[in-house]
Amino acid sequence: MSGNFTINAVDDGIIGKDSVGKGFVAVEGGTYHITSGTDGIQAATAITTGGGNYAIITGGGSINGTNNSNSEKNTGSWGNTPASVDGTSSATLNGTSSSNTIDDSTSAKALKAGADISILGGEFTIDSKDDALHSNNNISINNGTLTITSGD
Repeated sequence: MSGNFTINAVDDGIIGKDSVGKGFVAVEGGTYHITSGTDGIQAATAITTGGGNYAIITGGGSINGTNNSNSEKNTGSWGNTPASVDGTSSATLNGTSSSNTIDDSTSAKALKAGADISILGGEFTIDSKDDALHSNNNISINNGTLTITSGD
């Protein structure tokens, strides 16, 4: 699908979730300008993008994030295990692992999936109050350009 979309939402911009908490979002192309009070794109299971241009602002942007003073980094609330992001490893933070269920608490993440995020292409400009990319399982970036500012 291609086209120009402008989404101004009080809550989530795009959501893939049905009555039993399952759902996914798959986007092949188009231009998306998403301004949301909470998550920009949220899926109960998976998000896949195959191309397109995305400008996503969540929760008023990174200026409203909790990490502007680096308080989480300074207090060590991210856990004692350093995480490595090399595309092949995963980390367990604070001694807990995550499940494939979406957290319905208020968040302002740009892309949020209960299971997997697969970015196969596209151009992303993200200014998020919360995490820019959040998955309870895997994040795979195979192609694309990401410019990210995050408050968390």
